[in-house]
Amino acid sequence: MKPTIRDVAEKANVSVATVSRVLNGTANVNKKKKHKVEIAIEELGYRPNFIARSLSKKNTNTIGLILPSIVNPFFNEIAEAVEKTAHSRGYKVILCNSSNDEEKEKHYIRSLIQNQIDGFVIISDNKGESNIKVPVVYLDRYSVDMDQKHPIIRSNHYQGGYKAATHLIEKGCSKIAYIGKKKLHEDKDERIDGFIDAAENAGVDWESIYCEYNYDSGSKGISELFRRRVDIEGIFAGNDLIAYAVIREAFDRNIKIPEELQLVGYDDIMFSKLLTPALTTIAQPVKALGKLAVDVIIDILDNNNYVSDDIVLPVNLVRRNTTKKDEV
Repeated sequence: MKPTIRDVAEKANVSVATVSRVLNGTANVNKKKKHKVEIAIEELGYRPNFIARSLSKKNTNTIGLILPSIVNPFFNEIAEAVEKTAHSRGYKVILCNSSNDEEKEKHYIRSLIQNQIDGFVIISDNKGESNIKVPVVYLDRYSVDMDQKHPIIRSNHYQGGYKAATHLIEKGCSKIAYIGKKKLHEDKDERIDGFIDAAENAGVDWESIYCEYNYDSGSKGISELFRRRVDIEGIFAGNDLIAYAVIREAFDRNIKIPEELQLVGYDDIMFSKLLTPALTTIAQPVKALGKLAVDVIIDILDNNNYVSDDIVLPVNLVRRNTTKKDEV
């Protein structure tokens, strides 16, 4: 016979309720008792019946995470933060890669809802599926369908763009350029708005080249920039992958970084500190974004505590070797 939750409780010498709390992650359990339960589960080979639990509790302790790309390391780091927090609170995560395709994204949402998903964390530039009946948290997104009142958790991208341009200017750049995505929403401040405002406030010459947030598109963008302008002294790349393309193009053209061209990226993904030269970049609070998204989802599920306002987290400039050192 398959072991039951009562067998686990007897072996661990705790109550059935304690075993249930350990399995569900719904309440704090004394560390010693929790450890005893985990050992009993392992030794007995107990596997909870999630279908039966979902019927009784009307949930599956499962969160859907929809990402626009699994190639971009930034989204991998977001996924890790979401999964780690969810696991610590007794939830599983189902990861879906939408490839930034609106129809594919809608398909995943509908499919997971049919399978009794408890809620979603979604990163998307698309309008997305309307009338979602389970809790949703949007990450790194500016606006959603106004008929929906879902929380939005994002970094302060305006602040990031402003910091990047200001740093280039403070390092002596009088001709600077932005390479990255166009503005997605005219009524919202994004990283390009911050860049432009900082440049215009300082009275420096600026240029913009638009491309997607990936290496190949960034390569085309930097080639286009150098065709237009040979006098650019500083570049703000819309993400670190584009910055890598700038470093490669500069190397191929024998342009020295940071002596002849200074560069600031965006995201601070793990490879940025491993490059030569190591990348100066704007760091997003990835772990905080992922943790907060899960915490908000579970708060909604447990307490029906909906929030609809933007939650905006600050970003930081990480100074490395693609911009000049401070003079002593």
